[in-house]
Amino acid sequence: MGFPASIYGNAGGYINWLVGKGVSWMNDKVVKSIMPIINALLQSLGPAGSMVAKGIRVGSSAVDALFGPNKQQSKQQFRQDFKSF
Repeated sequence: MGFPASIYGNAGGYINWLVGKGVSWMNDKVVKSIMPIINALLQSLGPAGSMVAKGIRVGSSAVDALFGPNKQQSKQQFRQDFKSF
């Protein structure tokens, strides 16, 4: 995991970069992998569970838009998810 020192010139930039990498990793490896199970559990709670599942989906899309590799496509997906929320 190399730090692009040419992009960030201070410690605050490094911390932002490091946190972004961690949040993105957690979203990709943890949240997205357990979402099918969480969706099934939350749907059994009725409308409230469905709303929570949509909120998690919107949050995941926001993380992709901020820290993901394909930012343009991720921003479009976030807009669609947010409109349906």
